[in-house]
Amino acid sequence: MIPTHDDHEWSQALDNAFGRLRTCAGVGVGHLIRVSTALQRKRSIGSQKFQKLQVRHLAHLAGYGIDVNRVRLYDATGESARAGARRPVFRKLVEDIRNGEIALVIVTDVDRIARNDPDAEQIFSALQAVGGLIMINGELYDPGNHIHRMILGIRGVIARFENDQRVFRCMTAKLARAHDLEFPVPLATGLIWGSPDDPEFCKKMEEAGLQDRLSQTSLDLHRTGVMRNGRRLFVFPYPDRDVVRATQLAFEWLLETKDLGAVLERIASHPEWPHPGKFPVIRSRWFDPESPPEWRVIVGRADGKDDLARNHMYSWFRRPSLYGTYAFRSPALGKLPHSPHPRGSEVWVDHAFPGLASPEDRPLVLEALKNPLRPRIRGEWRGPRNHWIPIIRCACFLPDGSICGHKLSPLYTSARAGRHRYRSIPCDARGHGFSVPGDIDNVVLDLVLTVFTRERLEHELSRIRVDQGRDAHRAKEIEADLAKLQAKVTWCDDQAFEAKHRGDFRDMEFYNRRRRELQEQIGELARELRRARAAVEQAARVTERECTAILDLATDLPALIKRARHIEGKVRELLAEIIRCVYVRPLGTYTYHVEAEFHSGERLAQLWSSIRVPSPQPIGLLAWHRLGRWIVPNGIATVQDEEEARATANALANDITGAVRLRHTAAWTGDRLLGAAASRPDWRKAPRPTRHHETTEELASRLGVPEQDVTAAALCGELGDASLRNDTLVFRPNDRQLHRAFKSVALRSVAEKTGWPEDEILLLEDLRRETGWSWERVTSAARWFAGIARDAAGRRYTRRSSIPILAPGELDEILERSIPPGADRKNGRWVTYAQASKELPGVNIGTFESHTAVIRPGAGPNGIKTAYVWLDPQVVERVYKPTLEEAITRLGRDDLRPDDFVLREPFLAQLRRRFGYPSRPIWMRAAGAGRILEVRARAPGRRTLAIYAFVPPAVRNATDIEVVRAFIRGDLALASNGAEDRD
Repeated sequence: MIPTHDDHEWSQALDNAFGRLRTCAGVGVGHLIRVSTALQRKRSIGSQKFQKLQVRHLAHLAGYGIDVNRVRLYDATGESARAGARRPVFRKLVEDIRNGEIALVIVTDVDRIARNDPDAEQIFSALQAVGGLIMINGELYDPGNHIHRMILGIRGVIARFENDQRVFRCMTAKLARAHDLEFPVPLATGLIWGSPDDPEFCKKMEEAGLQDRLSQTSLDLHRTGVMRNGRRLFVFPYPDRDVVRATQLAFEWLLETKDLGAVLERIASHPEWPHPGKFPVIRSRWFDPESPPEWRVIVGRADGKDDLARNHMYSWFRRPSLYGTYAFRSPALGKLPHSPHPRGSEVWVDHAFPGLASPEDRPLVLEALKNPLRPRIRGEWRGPRNHWIPIIRCACFLPDGSICGHKLSPLYTSARAGRHRYRSIPCDARGHGFSVPGDIDNVVLDLVLTVFTRERLEHELSRIRVDQGRDAHRAKEIEADLAKLQAKVTWCDDQAFEAKHRGDFRDMEFYNRRRRELQEQIGELARELRRARAAVEQAARVTERECTAILDLATDLPALIKRARHIEGKVRELLAEIIRCVYVRPLGTYTYHVEAEFHSGERLAQLWSSIRVPSPQPIGLLAWHRLGRWIVPNGIATVQDEEEARATANALANDITGAVRLRHTAAWTGDRLLGAAASRPDWRKAPRPTRHHETTEELASRLGVPEQDVTAAALCGELGDASLRNDTLVFRPNDRQLHRAFKSVALRSVAEKTGWPEDEILLLEDLRRETGWSWERVTSAARWFAGIARDAAGRRYTRRSSIPILAPGELDEILERSIPPGADRKNGRWVTYAQASKELPGVNIGTFESHTAVIRPGAGPNGIKTAYVWLDPQVVERVYKPTLEEAITRLGRDDLRPDDFVLREPFLAQLRRRFGYPSRPIWMRAAGAGRILEVRARAPGRRTLAIYAFVPPAVRNATDIEVVRAFIRGDLALASNGAEDRD
């Protein structure tokens, strides 16, 4: 068939598409898998496997030059995609895309990327910037194409809608069960859902002295109807004496002292408290013997931050379940504009079950919790809320180019009195949340005082007077011009009237046209005259008395602010009269762009660093050299022509990030470079270059080191401070800096000093890593046998061949004296214990000594020893721990498969959670009687043996406890014939 023109175009389009895909895959492929919670990571194995199988779409394209082995997996299991959630793996993926390492992203669906617009916009914009693609379940989308972007947006909206519907259905089902008191609501610490039909639970209750709660009279007080695994659950105190005693003491102390702080002090030091300074935490909602209560420290924190003990105990005392109240609330349903359920979204039933405290005590407890005194932390009372800035807003840029504008609130810490910082919680949801130290108050205050100086105000007043005189003179000139033009208009009217009487309509039209032109000029001059008179009148309003008062303001304002510092809120009121708002956005590490807006609408910006920017001097000098022409060092660091400066800074940041990548440092940004250049004026005080200074190219040539390594080390400050020579950075490193930065230079220097061959020089740290010895043993051995040499950086070296444990002829010397019994030199070989452990994982030295020949020769002082092990096929068979497949093969049964076996302990725990049966003794008796087939094999990923049990699928998937009981009793002939069960 001869291809038509349309076929040719279709083939060319297909080639272009595959070429684009091949180009993106050549840059890098990122495969993102995600489930929302840690529980889903354990249970949603099928979803994770399906997401990992998305790579198969690339495997089908292997014939087009696409390498599947280059796919980089981003495992985000356990990360929620809701707005404001912490997503470190997702941030790493976006960062790699922006750095040009990833250009093709593979996901199962859009909801695996994000369930909110800001996160989705981040990755789509990053892919668009690098020309990347995204593959969703085998379908390719180009974020740079507006149609594809619209489709991605629609799929994202559908995914969010489906998730909301799923949450809505689950919550309505829970709400319906809660109205009938059949849903197991979370209980406060000290209470647990348990069943009187559980023998192990009843035993624990008797041990804790709570057997009266299991009586029928007590059970009749429960109105709940929660069922689990065919058993009815009731609310009981947790069957642990310490937990019961702790809850009783907490209530007694609160009702006695009426002060939560006093309760915390007693928890920390009272001898009657079971675990001083700790409070129990119960992870499981219902009784689980394998999940005992955890006693966690809640009083005092070593890092000096806010103490969480008061908030924890305050919330615990307010829990309704402590007082026998069944409370269920669905915040997701309560946020809807209309009630989705005819009976509302909350359930509150008093006297639903016996609690730890009487319901009549709840009002007394709530009254005690209303203590107006603030908590004492480390002996200090919280200071006054004396922040100075009246209104501060976020100025971060959104994807559409606008600024955020969210208000930042002052947050006070309790560890240090009066300390605060500014933060906006809504900014976290938008993905650019940050906090500003409270020292920004002084920055804004200095900015205001810089504006209201006497010299500046005198200059502005003199300019007002000059402008007033100029405007008055201009008004007089305009009035004279208006009089002349008015006279010309009158003359044109007269001439047009005479021409009309003469019948000369041509002249009449000429004078009328001339009159209209003059009237337009008169209108323009009249408007200009009004503006000039208005300026004169406005300047005339500023009297001499007012000028004196304005000048006095520059003198009195600092003193006024100084007095206002000592009165809470006065500085804030004073600044509110001067500035309207302060806008701030981060520019990198501890660097911020601060902009103050005055009531007149004028704005004044400043770059501020809360501390000295931790930037290497070479990078800072380079940033100042390239960006200094946009920085105005006039006491107020501002950025002129911000767009051009930011573009240059971003280009420089990309170059620096690519250069220092070998040193594994954080990526540089344009904002960070601007902040480094503006906040450190001492960059300009670089040392003057001398003839001994060298460029990175000259250093690389002299040292024999790759130039990219020298450049990375130099920019990171490892070669000392830099200087500028002809717009190029030059350095003068000393030997210490060179040896610390480049290992090859240090080895060469040590070899010249000691005469040792370079390939035998070994760093003591590497020797310790290879042998596993302590530092004392490594040092003594090196000093005794070979000696220790140091480089200029202070690192210590020794000679590898001189250490006995590494000597090649040591074993031969030992075997010449005697050959240990059991070592057949024909069928086996001697290996070190380290090599034997690698070949036979999980076998220790004691096991080898029990089954084969082992040599432990002494080698020099300080007990240096090397163990040698004799390995032959018989030894390997005796000591090697088999895998499950090998263990099944040894049974000699062809009807068994590895899939029929499960790990005994997890399966027992699963059965106990599902049915509460069987216990470990019951299972062990059945296995000892031969009713259950068990084998020992090496667990996957471990060096130890584990016990596997043959369990047919009918028992593994059983929903009836009688099936499990029959299997344990041996009534079901399943363990003897696995193939029959599978058929």
